[in-house]
Amino acid sequence: MAEMATRTRTTKTATKKATKGDRSQTVERALEVLAAFDDAHPELGIRELARMLQMDRTVVYRIVATLEARKFLEQNPATRRYRIGQAAFMTGQYYVRSNPIFNAAVPRLQTVATTHNVNAFLATLHEDSVLYMSSIQLREPITFLLSAGSRGRLHTTSLGKVLLAGLEDAQVEKTLRRIRMVPLTPRSQVSVKGLMSEVRQVRRQGYATSRDTMVMGLASVGAPIRDASGAVVAAISLSLPSDEGDEAFMRKLTRTVIQCAQEISLAVGATIDGCVDAA
Repeated sequence: MAEMATRTRTTKTATKKATKGDRSQTVERALEVLAAFDDAHPELGIRELARMLQMDRTVVYRIVATLEARKFLEQNPATRRYRIGQAAFMTGQYYVRSNPIFNAAVPRLQTVATTHNVNAFLATLHEDSVLYMSSIQLREPITFLLSAGSRGRLHTTSLGKVLLAGLEDAQVEKTLRRIRMVPLTPRSQVSVKGLMSEVRQVRRQGYATSRDTMVMGLASVGAPIRDASGAVVAAISLSLPSDEGDEAFMRKLTRTVIQCAQEISLAVGATIDGCVDAA
């Protein structure tokens, strides 16, 4: 198979690139407040936000009051703490609906998942996490509470390894040294050296596999989605119980996920030369 080379993107714009001095400090602080809410912190109070973000409590109060008035935050009447509001939810939904990768991938993943009786996932790289854009789960008993916006670990999933393989080696190593690589199973790879070796192999072969590294009894295979520049912008994976994934079926599933990823890539502007040869 053709090597999954990494490519950097350059974008030509008519205007100069914004610098830190061009940005609004007030808007940045408001976005920091919104970004503080996650799976580990679904609700936060003013004092907690001020402490977490190292901001003055009065500043945080004014930001929260504004976000609440615009329905980007809402207050839980029982706890008096704040949580993400309807306006933030709707804005996030617009991201998914208007995203060409999502629109090209989901119908194809639904077909593949139904045809092969597997679970299918679409994700992109966000900071140091796998960010799930879609989760199509048809298989039991192995299903996950994953939905659009959920985050996953880079080091224990085939999706994560594919997304890491789209970066340069220096970026991969920096990321792996920055994240907390917790062993989720006895087979989880938590060595930077070991993961670097796996990522390089993913680049060479054009796909990633995992077996019992995230959850015992789960096998998966993932492949990259590329844009017009050839850069890896997302990844898809197919998963099933490990005891059903014999060598012959996993080879078939690998060809399927690579072909599906190619079709999605072409739909969002990639060229044949920029895609991995699945033959």
